[in-house]
Amino acid sequence: MIREIDRGEGGRTWYETVHGTSVRVTDSGSSLILTLQQLRILKLVLSHLKIREIARSLGIKPRSVQTSLYLAIEGNKELLGDIGEQRAFYLAVQAQIRGWLEDEFIYLMEEHLRAAKGKSN
Repeated sequence: MIREIDRGEGGRTWYETVHGTSVRVTDSGSSLILTLQQLRILKLVLSHLKIREIARSLGIKPRSVQTSLYLAIEGNKELLGDIGEQRAFYLAVQAQIRGWLEDEFIYLMEEHLRAAKGKSN
């Protein structure tokens, strides 16, 4: 079951619910699709993230990265709770960020190869 919440200027948030538990959050204000655990992780370590490094890797402004993460967290405060051991979650978020960066790299390479193939035809 998917539930929608209108957040006014903050956009809309959709919660996908499975067996009575929200398992995924899609927040149009931040354009991120995150599990609740990922949201909790981001809440905990937002101040520790290397925003400039992420922004440089993605080719966007640091403010955009910071705003997206902030909106995802602030827009879903009611879902966030105590998440336990800080260091473990910090490491988990770093792994998630690396995953995002790897996905972006793969996408850029696919686009590059597609463009190169188009030029050779």
